Amino acid sequence: MQVMSCTAVNDDKDRLLCFDKAAATLKAAGVLVGPETANTKEIVTNFSPNDFKVVDPDDLHVAPGKFIGKPIEIRNVSCFYADRGDYRCASSRGMITVVFAKSIEPAAEREALENDCGTIKRIESPACRRNIRIVPADYAEDSPSAFAKRIVVMVKRIEVLPASRPKR
Repeated sequence: MQVMSCTAVNDDKDRLLCFDKAAATLKAAGVLVGPETANTKEIVTNFSPNDFKVVDPDDLHVAPGKFIGKPIEIRNVSCFYADRGDYRCASSRGMITVVFAKSIEPAAEREALENDCGTIKRIESPACRRNIRIVPADYAEDSPSAFAKRIVVMVKRIEVLPASRPKR
């Protein structure tokens, strides 16, 4: 009965909390048996703007594992639209660090990137520079040339900060 009442809750976060409480009640009563599912905190992660720490791309390059799951802000990176569901931002100086994401938010920034920064040749353009917020999920290391190590940071989404694009 408690599970049915959760379906009437409109807010996604509140609905997940309701289902978690109902599942805990059923488990305590010995009714719920089966494989464990993800906890609400694992699914819904909301960070406030004050949670994001400004990080230099070179610090991310040197110790990428340190930032996994932590909200960070990177300033003055060059971003481009590689393909549908493939957006990339790279540091424009120092060590080679790139961020790969499946989406860009907000929608207006995604559209601007797709229209203005759809080729690698435009990446150095001032129109493609952004300040971004990310929560790194994973990273990999490779060598695009014999002399350089590249760190690829994977994130679910890149949030472009408002008014971070240069004025023309």
